[in-house]
Amino acid sequence: MIGKWKNLVDTLQTDLRSVSSEAKRRHPAVKDAAERAILKLRSLSAANDKHINEVIARSDDVIQPFILGCETKNPKLILISITCIQKLISHDAVPDTSVTIIVKTLSDMHRQEIELLRILQTILLLLTSTKLLHGETLAQAIAICFQLHSSSEHTIANTAAATLRQVVAVVFDRVIQEGIRQNENASAENEKMGVCATDAYLLFQDICQLTNWEPPYWLVGVKEVPRTFGLELLENVLVSSHATFTDQKEFTFLLKERVCPLIIKLFSPSIKHSRGGPKPSTTSDSNLFSVCVRLLRIVHCLLKNYHSELVTECEIFLSIIVKFLDADKPFWQRTVALEVLHQVCSEPALLSDFCKSYDLQDQSSKVFHEIMGAMGGFLQSLFTGNTPASQNGVASPIHLGQQPPDSIIFSLGHTTIMLSALPSMRSTFKPLLLSALEKSEAPPFTDGYTLGVTYAAILHIINSIFQSHNLAESNSDDELMSTVSEMTNASWHGLLAALSLLLDAAQDETARELVLKSHQDFASLCGSLGIDVARDAFITALCKASLPPHYDLFITGVKHVEDDKHLVMLSAKNIQCMRSLLSMAHCHGKILGTGWNMVLRTLQHLTWILGLVPTDNGQLVPSPSADGANVVKTAALSADLPIICSMLSRLFQSSQYLSEKALMHLIQALCQLSAETEASTSREKSLFSVGKILETCLVNLSRLHLLWELVSAHLLTVCHEKYTPRRTWGALALTKLLRAAIEADHSLPLSQNPKLTTSLLGPLVQMCEIRSEDVRLKQLECLHEILNSRGHTLPLAAWPPVLYILGSVVTAEHPSSETVVRQGFLSQHLLVNDFLPLISPACIAQCVEVTGGFGLQRAELNISLTAVGLLWHISDFLYQNHDKISERNRENEECGEIKKQEIVSGPIVALRQSFISDISFDTLWISLFQRVGDLCIDVRPPVRKSAGQTLFSTLSAHGDLLKPQTWNIVLWKVLFPLLEEVKCLSSTAPDESLERPETNTPILVHHSRNTACKQWAETQVGTISGVARVFQTWRKILFTLDNFFGAWELLLRHIESGALHPTSEVSTAALSSFHELLKDNGTHEGAPELWDVAWHTWHTIGHRITHTYLSYPVEGGEDLPSQNFLTSLMRIFTLIYPKVASRFTREDMMNFSKVVRGVAAVPIGPDLPFVLSAQDCNLTPLQSSILVALECVDQCPDTEMSLAAHVIMEYLVLGTLSYLPPPVLGTPALDLLGKKLAHQTRMSKSEESVYIALGEQCISSAVEIYRSRKTEDSIIRTHIMENIVKMLRGPLGLKYSCPSQSTWLLCHSTLLSVIEEGVDTACERASEFEGMWIELGKCLEEFLFGDHRPPVNLTYEERMSHEQLDVRMIRLIQEQILPRASHTPPSFISHVMTLLNRGSVHATSPQPLTTAELYNPLPATLRATDPDAINTLPLREQFAKSCFETLLQFSFYKASSSSGDVSKLALGTLLKRCQEVLQNYVKDEKLSGRCPLPRSRMAEIAFVMRAISSLIGSLQARRDHMTQIDVEVWDHVVGLYPYLIDCVTCNSNEVRDTLKEALHRFRDLLVPPKLATIETDGSDKTEIEAETEIARPEEVVPDLNNHSDPSIIDQEGVSSEPVSPKNGNSEGEENKKKFVITETELKTVDSEVTENEQNSVLNPEG
Repeated sequence: MIGKWKNLVDTLQTDLRSVSSEAKRRHPAVKDAAERAILKLRSLSAANDKHINEVIARSDDVIQPFILGCETKNPKLILISITCIQKLISHDAVPDTSVTIIVKTLSDMHRQEIELLRILQTILLLLTSTKLLHGETLAQAIAICFQLHSSSEHTIANTAAATLRQVVAVVFDRVIQEGIRQNENASAENEKMGVCATDAYLLFQDICQLTNWEPPYWLVGVKEVPRTFGLELLENVLVSSHATFTDQKEFTFLLKERVCPLIIKLFSPSIKHSRGGPKPSTTSDSNLFSVCVRLLRIVHCLLKNYHSELVTECEIFLSIIVKFLDADKPFWQRTVALEVLHQVCSEPALLSDFCKSYDLQDQSSKVFHEIMGAMGGFLQSLFTGNTPASQNGVASPIHLGQQPPDSIIFSLGHTTIMLSALPSMRSTFKPLLLSALEKSEAPPFTDGYTLGVTYAAILHIINSIFQSHNLAESNSDDELMSTVSEMTNASWHGLLAALSLLLDAAQDETARELVLKSHQDFASLCGSLGIDVARDAFITALCKASLPPHYDLFITGVKHVEDDKHLVMLSAKNIQCMRSLLSMAHCHGKILGTGWNMVLRTLQHLTWILGLVPTDNGQLVPSPSADGANVVKTAALSADLPIICSMLSRLFQSSQYLSEKALMHLIQALCQLSAETEASTSREKSLFSVGKILETCLVNLSRLHLLWELVSAHLLTVCHEKYTPRRTWGALALTKLLRAAIEADHSLPLSQNPKLTTSLLGPLVQMCEIRSEDVRLKQLECLHEILNSRGHTLPLAAWPPVLYILGSVVTAEHPSSETVVRQGFLSQHLLVNDFLPLISPACIAQCVEVTGGFGLQRAELNISLTAVGLLWHISDFLYQNHDKISERNRENEECGEIKKQEIVSGPIVALRQSFISDISFDTLWISLFQRVGDLCIDVRPPVRKSAGQTLFSTLSAHGDLLKPQTWNIVLWKVLFPLLEEVKCLSSTAPDESLERPETNTPILVHHSRNTACKQWAETQVGTISGVARVFQTWRKILFTLDNFFGAWELLLRHIESGALHPTSEVSTAALSSFHELLKDNGTHEGAPELWDVAWHTWHTIGHRITHTYLSYPVEGGEDLPSQNFLTSLMRIFTLIYPKVASRFTREDMMNFSKVVRGVAAVPIGPDLPFVLSAQDCNLTPLQSSILVALECVDQCPDTEMSLAAHVIMEYLVLGTLSYLPPPVLGTPALDLLGKKLAHQTRMSKSEESVYIALGEQCISSAVEIYRSRKTEDSIIRTHIMENIVKMLRGPLGLKYSCPSQSTWLLCHSTLLSVIEEGVDTACERASEFEGMWIELGKCLEEFLFGDHRPPVNLTYEERMSHEQLDVRMIRLIQEQILPRASHTPPSFISHVMTLLNRGSVHATSPQPLTTAELYNPLPATLRATDPDAINTLPLREQFAKSCFETLLQFSFYKASSSSGDVSKLALGTLLKRCQEVLQNYVKDEKLSGRCPLPRSRMAEIAFVMRAISSLIGSLQARRDHMTQIDVEVWDHVVGLYPYLIDCVTCNSNEVRDTLKEALHRFRDLLVPPKLATIETDGSDKTEIEAETEIARPEEVVPDLNNHSDPSIIDQEGVSSEPVSPKNGNSEGEENKKKFVITETELKTVDSEVTENEQNSVLNPEG
């Protein structure tokens, strides 16, 4: 600091020397003063004081020379002096007493116009550097400045103006500092103004006076001040000294009394001028623009800073400014007023104060409202062309196309306005006109500038209101909030009009974006303040701007577009507005309230225009099928389309951040929009609302309990709509939302919250009332997914609704389609398989009903079949969880776990009471069986079959769980009604081929199931079998029932009915069930009445079946009882008979016999290959069962009487089947033996073989029984042997005509066996066997001499073997019958001898037809055309030989007179026949010439020759005992000799050889008789003894049946060795006779015959 003052002192000394030097000649006083000052400064400098300036200021010594120098007129001296004064002032080194002198000096200099600028500088320094200038001195100094301001020199004037501004500012700054000092000095209480304040008060008052062109009170000497300058000074003071004017009432008084009247007064000329009033006379006021601008600036200052002190005055000022915007005002004036309003509007607090002071006051004008109205009107006038800039002479408008490239264009109609830049809240706006203070006239500006100011003012208004609202909200200032609300109410009309106009006119995206942002902000503000009308108005305007013009009215719901296919174009503005709308909804959705209606309606139209469709989650995506369908796509649209889709999705996803009230508004708006969409008449109704309901609810699952009732009710309404896409989407939305709600995490799990669960499932239940297939599908898909994902967490209360839904699928009142049924069954299948352990017994019962309903539905067969399987699964579950279910029932009773209110409350009002009632375990079973029983009578065969199997398998497997009373219900309420129902339905089923109803074409079904009748037959089969199996399985339990006998009887009645069913399948199955039922397991041992009922049932079935067939024979066997059926019937008898044998009467046996005969008489039909028994390929199972049944009757030990005779008779009756077809129905079999085969029913060879096998088996069985019981009285009394022979007579009489050769062969052996076994008994009780002998005679005659033409394919060996069988029959006569002739009827013996006689000559002589020829082995045509055809029958040389030998043996047998007569007659006939053969041969041989006779003739003559030889040999042996020889016989033999001589001339060597032998025999006959001894077998016998012996037939005839005998014919038909004799049996030994044919003779005859036959065979031509 010392250096600073040192420099000051040095500078002052230098300047003083200069003054002294300049003033030494003319101004000595100045020189002296300067020298004194120098000395003073030297002394100060030497003192080295730190405060030199203060020392200097204590005396006038230093400053005095300079003051004196200023008073001189020397310019140089004045310049030095004024400069030094300024230095002293700036260093605060001026004495207080010198200030006045300085000001006076400056005033003098001003008058002398010397250094004017220095004067201004010095005054300013005095004010700024010192605080010594006050009062009059200050006034004098300021007056100097004002006076200099009036200088004609611009430099002086401008400098003076600047100095004045600073001076005024300094003066008022002193006031502030003075106030600060006064505040610090609290003890000094001075109510008067301070010095500085007084100076400022007086100065401001004079400025007002001077501005008002009135004389000042304080600034003496100042005459006038330019008004513009005065206004500027006022403005500066008002701006810079706000605290002074507001804190000190004196200054406030000045505002009210001086400033405001001044402004009002000064505004008057401009108002008058604008209205055509007189112009001001003062030339300085001619520039109205300058004054107006300054006035408005002051007004803005007053409005901004002093509105609280000048309430009334500000109201006037605002009204004046509003009037400035009138259309009749100059354009610049309107613009400058807008600039003021713009600045005012940029102050949020100011606007709120204005509104509070005026608009909220009842007695005040609505200033804020007027401002907004005026601004809106002005803005509108800009585009109407009423106020172009050219009319004001300011500037011309710029037309479109002439603007700079970066300009922003607003165009509306024919008006285009360009802005160079957009206004912004953040940028500093400099008003063009208000800042043009140097301009005397309005500077040039464009409409764009005015539009920009207006635009900026509007933006600032919105921003100010918005900031005020935020402030009030943050500070919880209710008063400010009410003010903001009033401001919003007052301004929204104008703002809406202005913003709408700007939006329509804006051609630039940036400009539109700013306008749209204002829209959003103000709409949000209105929503926050609850001004719904304003909010909705802004939203509506934004919505209108988002869509093409023709959508305007449609948006509000007044009208809709008729042409749905009208192509529209979305402009860039539409897209931008839409994005803004989406942004507003996204950011301010919480305050939209009812505005959501308009927003959503607009978005719905947007989605329709853009072809957006909702996805499964409700999000919108472009539809592939709607590409360009409704909108003309542009590049901008294509670019923005993904953004719009994304914004749409985010909009509704952000709803999770909305408050509950706002969310409800959104949902209500969506529902309302959806309802309006449904009410519209558009052909294509939008899915937007439904999709967005879904999307919104999905993101608000945590609050779904608030929305669920509203949303579900509306979506259910949508599901009822007729428009399919919306209906489908309604169902999709509801079900997807429900799935999400079920799967969401809840604070209280669903398993513990039954109320919430039933509430959620309620709408799903109500969907059951909707019959649309698409809705039902969605419902069922939802249910299936819920069960899949959350089924294990559902509470008990959830299962009744689930089952109700599934049950509604299969209700009979409203049949569902196949697709619906299939979808519903998926859930039912899942429920039964996975969730049965989770549900209550009551729900299990309902589950059974629902499953049964799925089985009964007819839409899908496979589902019905699977449903039956599910019922089986349920039965297994019940079986395995018996204890758990019973325990659960007890828990439910104790805890009340299932409460009625939890199940039937809420929307679920249709659930049945059964859901809440406890159900016993047996009740579950009964319900299950009843449902399965219902399925057993379904119209579809597979369902019936499967259900039947399930029902009976379930009963069979789980019947042990059922109590007796439950079994009683099952029998009488399920099984027997089922049997009856199936029976009725089966009987009424049509027997027509199944056809497809849609095409009336036959269905390709196996012929066994091609009619409904056959299909029902299958069902009846399964039902009868199942019931029988149940009875059999649980017989021990059922037997304990009180009414078991009634059940047994009823069951057998049904079995009887089934067995008599015309369908073989049913009847066979009924019998199989009967058989199954009768398998005794020991239960019925003490219940004979049960077996009696079974026997009567069996008899009824058999009787009706056989009686029906016997009474009404059918062609082709179509309705014949099947073999299986009859087999089962016979097998059943074997089960019944042992139980009823002790009570089996003859009447029962007769009934049994009738059934057996009828069963055996039934033809087998075409199924023969499939019914043959595996054990015996020749017997069918039926035939085997018949035999077993008969054997059972015969062998049963419990019978009180022997039924062997009846059994044998049945065997004999069945034995006739071996050679006869089944008898003519109704005729006893044994009466048919005399019928011709032509009269019988024809059948196939294979079928005949079956019957033959049965007959042969029966024949064998009958003989076997007879042999074992032949001596019983019942057998003898019933003439069993006679009946056997009578039966055997048939096949033996037919012989080769039998269907099978084995039959007569069997009968041949059987007859031999029976005669051998029974001949002794017959002889002992001859009186009871007379009929037998008669039948035996007929049998022998028909067998031996019937016209049995052998088959042409019969080999020689076979013929010879058959001949041996005839020989065996002769042996029977020889060995068994003739020796007992005395015990047999004479007629029979006579008949036998006749047969032997015929046999001996049969091969050589034709004879008339006998009784046996009635079987007609030769055709009648052959007999008529060839009388000698009989001679073509094969020769039986051995047979004839046997007959002849037997006849010869017994011809000399004198046992009785009758036998001797027969022998005589036979021998005479034989000799006569030999004579005829010899005569005929000789004659024919002569006629034949060299041609040989047929072999048969040759064999015949040879045999006759041998017979004669044998006869002669016999006679020769007895020629010495002539008493034993008949004379006639001797004569006949001798009479043959001439005929033998005639044969000597024959040409045949064979005949000549035999003839030679015969003639040799005659030689022996002529030898005289003599007595000799014959050696036989090593024993010596006398001749008489040998003669009395009777040769055994075996000694004469070889046994052809003994293949070991070397005399048997070999393969070539030649006998290799002579026949050897055999020893006879004991019986033959006892009956030796006197008549003997020697063995040597027989050997000779046999060897000759054999040799001749061999030659004839080897050489047929010879």
